[in-house]
Amino acid sequence: MERPLPLRQCADGSNAEGTGHQAEPAVLRLHDAMRMATFTHRLPALASFGSGGMRRVEEGWEAALAAVEPPELRGHLRLHCLEPFWSRDAGACYLGANEWPTGTSALDGRRKLLAGWEFGESQSGVAVVA
Repeated sequence: MERPLPLRQCADGSNAEGTGHQAEPAVLRLHDAMRMATFTHRLPALASFGSGGMRRVEEGWEAALAAVEPPELRGHLRLHCLEPFWSRDAGACYLGANEWPTGTSALDGRRKLLAGWEFGESQSGVAVVA
């Protein structure tokens, strides 16, 4: 039986206990947490990778995502695996489980980082934690 991971979704930007409006806690499975982190929970509305050669996907991720179907989902996920330089303009850089994304380091030591992405020039980030 799958065991759900308890996660707190913060919708108002606050994370300090006792200050501001607190979002309701939610219990999400890892699958659902990854969908939220990559914005694939918005199906069928996915971001298009586009053309024009202005973005480059990390080499390992390009090969790993090649088999993802449908092509729209593959393109959307490619936007979350850009090389650091190319993720500055649009999309995200996958950081893995070793580097806390911008805005999430307050969880370091309190939660285990499973996956993280950084958007723009370190303007924001998203983390999936256990």
